Amino acid sequence: MLKVDNLLKRLSIGLPNMPKIHKTLLKSNFNLEISNLESGGKMWYKGFTVNLDQMLLQDYLRTHGKIIIDINIDGLPLFNSSKLKFWSILGHLVGTLNEPFIIAVYCGKSDPQNIEEYLEKYVSELEDLFHNGYEYEGNNYEVVIRNYVLDAPARAFIKCCKGHSGYAGCEKCTVIGKYHNHRITF
Repeated sequence: MLKVDNLLKRLSIGLPNMPKIHKTLLKSNFNLEISNLESGGKMWYKGFTVNLDQMLLQDYLRTHGKIIIDINIDGLPLFNSSKLKFWSILGHLVGTLNEPFIIAVYCGKSDPQNIEEYLEKYVSELEDLFHNGYEYEGNNYEVVIRNYVLDAPARAFIKCCKGHSGYAGCEKCTVIGKYHNHRITF
């Protein structure tokens, strides 16, 4: 339950009415817009704009002149005794000491099965921000994604390629791996 409490603490930054501990959550009656994905699992999408609207950006925009974000996508098991998995999309405003902000969270009995369905709202909002910018206090600011921070399984999922331990796991060459001494070598 510690992981749930930590997640609730982060969610409460953007959702002030959100309970801060699991005990309160289980007794609460509030609504979040959670989508059922056709491929299985559920998705909650908060988005970039809502997060940016909740930040005090005057000093940041005066210094940087644009919004620069690092993105992290990662999966984690929710409990040791359960098959439930969370896949979060987090953002961090580069050059600040702010905590990462939650863009979206997937929850299901397995990893997301359909990359297009998982990233649909994320890509749609990001395309809009790239084309139209982000409006803040009557000015329009460019939005830039500086880095994607992904571990090997998340990178393979997002790029729709073989995992790092697969026979064709090297995404930079065409060498096919060989199985030798219980491992794949290239």
